[in-house]
Amino acid sequence: MDFMPVGNTEPLYAVYASPNLTNFLGSIRWEDQLKHIPSVNDTLTIFIPESNHFANQDMMSSQQLWLRNPKLATQNCTNSDNFLFIVPTQKTFHLNQSATDAGRCETSVAPSLPSGELTSATFPTLCIANIDFNGDGSFEVLSKTVYNNSKLFECTQETCKFWNDTCVNGQFIKFILPSNGRLELDLYSIDDPTTKTFNFNDRRFGVLMSRNYPLLSAHQDTTQKVICNTGLAKFNLTFLEAISIPENTYLRIKEDNWTYSFTNMKSINPSIHFNSSQAIIEYLHVGQISLKSTGFIIHYEGTALNIPSIPDPIKSTHTMTIVLCSVGGVIVLLISIMGAFCYYRYKKREENSLSDQEEASVGETANANSTLSYENLFERGESLELEMNNEMTEM
Repeated sequence: MDFMPVGNTEPLYAVYASPNLTNFLGSIRWEDQLKHIPSVNDTLTIFIPESNHFANQDMMSSQQLWLRNPKLATQNCTNSDNFLFIVPTQKTFHLNQSATDAGRCETSVAPSLPSGELTSATFPTLCIANIDFNGDGSFEVLSKTVYNNSKLFECTQETCKFWNDTCVNGQFIKFILPSNGRLELDLYSIDDPTTKTFNFNDRRFGVLMSRNYPLLSAHQDTTQKVICNTGLAKFNLTFLEAISIPENTYLRIKEDNWTYSFTNMKSINPSIHFNSSQAIIEYLHVGQISLKSTGFIIHYEGTALNIPSIPDPIKSTHTMTIVLCSVGGVIVLLISIMGAFCYYRYKKREENSLSDQEEASVGETANANSTLSYENLFERGESLELEMNNEMTEM
């Protein structure tokens, strides 16, 4: 039997190998991070002091006990170490597991509460990185609570790479491999379950969920962001279940140019689609009193469109300056070309005008010379006529 503390209640569990509390096996206090107590026979009795009762209305403020039969727990798994405690936070653990051809293999992990947090008012958060799955069928991820099991997501050999760095909440997270499936991944618990930011360049799938989904809890506040590093992206957000939003609580989904706001509603649209450089999800209460709700769980898909988003004002100014300079250069060039063309036409006209003037001058000179010749001939005719008259008189 494995124990993992999730609360700050007093003082311990006592474990016995007989129903009459005579064969003492061991005990555990809340400050113990992890303790394993093996059984010695088919009987196991756990003594719980009265002080270890339900101190918190949201979850059991006590120790978590994990009882399992080693043969059944490792059935169809090649690695018998199929239960991990991801303790402490911010430390990476590597999981390597595969299933036999006899059937599917189940492996469970228990995330750690944030450092210094000893209450059980909030589920711990587990982040899954570097998913490498090979096999037919799907690799499934479930959240196990004291109330139910919730399927968080599943992926195939082709799509698991898009689910890298997905963070989920839950007391226990179960991984299910199909027969002959092989899985390697890294796991770590985080300290801040209320604010998360996820970035991607080309494409990304993920889960967004409130802190204590699907419990009816007053501790569901969260702010989560998904940002495309390369500019605009197409976002598809799908609510896996209809949610109820209390009167003093609001759910907001923000994009670059719009905000979808929901409050005091029993259910909302199952999906939302938009193009933006980011998607921000806020689930917050207003006022000092937070009403209980089951929170929300959203699947999202972001695909980069390779289109720059709205530019930074300074960069925009620089770009506009370059554009204006380019346009100005083109205008100056066009004006120069037009000026040269006009000058050429002007010079051509001037040359034609001079040529016409020269031709006119030559014509006038020729006319003048012709007129002068006629006048000379006339004068010579008159002279001849006088000479002839004089000669006749003398005769």
